[in-house]
Amino acid sequence: MNLSQKFIVISDQRSGSTFLCNKLESYESILCHGEVFLNKVIPERFIKYSKKTFLIKLMTSKFVLNFKRILSFFGFSIKLPYGSSFNKEIKTYLDALYNDPSFSLPHYSDKINRQNINAIGFKIMYNQILNLEYIFHYAENNNVKIILLRRKTLNKFVSREIAKKTSVYHSNEDGNKIKPIYINPWYYKLFIAKTRLDEKNIINRLKNADLIYVDYEKIVSNQSDILDFLNIKNRVTGGVNRSLNKVIKSKLNEIVINYDRISKI
Repeated sequence: MNLSQKFIVISDQRSGSTFLCNKLESYESILCHGEVFLNKVIPERFIKYSKKTFLIKLMTSKFVLNFKRILSFFGFSIKLPYGSSFNKEIKTYLDALYNDPSFSLPHYSDKINRQNINAIGFKIMYNQILNLEYIFHYAENNNVKIILLRRKTLNKFVSREIAKKTSVYHSNEDGNKIKPIYINPWYYKLFIAKTRLDEKNIINRLKNADLIYVDYEKIVSNQSDILDFLNIKNRVTGGVNRSLNKVIKSKLNEIVINYDRISKI
């Protein structure tokens, strides 16, 4: 049985989760998967552990997510009854991820075995975990530590808008200078409301969790609080560590045309 500390990184899009997972993976004693519940990769990762890939994709679909968001907007915090069969599929999958040495490594990992691994985890996005409430139950009952990664709302929104315009989501190179953009105030207000609602729903489900809040702006230079939280003694780095550069290197007031107005929202 694998005695490594289990953890989950919960994050919204454009909050630095790829950067954090790469940093954690760079430590010899940590194994950190990416989005193992991302629809595009679920069929490949799930094939060994489940015959219900269609059900998994349906329950993590945008249709189900948007249905739940509409209900949440009107004050209904619902947990869809997926049933014990569906939850069993998720449990089998997570048990394998944490305990089965044959579970496929992250595509960016060069760790040959898990003999010297002290912590194993993965990242999951707000929309994914809100669609899969059983993961909250699994974490609470399997000694899984939660790393809740957050980023300033405006930084996150601008990063998302730039990524949509440039189709560049993660950069390993310096890249070209970003052209200034205009932010629709109404659209930004909706984004703030959605973010607050998602975070509130997630935090309400983590009341009994072993949890640490971390800010992207702080972990860029120092991950010591997370390593302490995971009780990592061996902090030697080595192996694969894809060094990611910031897609946006300029200050926000240089990128956002109507920054003065947006920053006051």
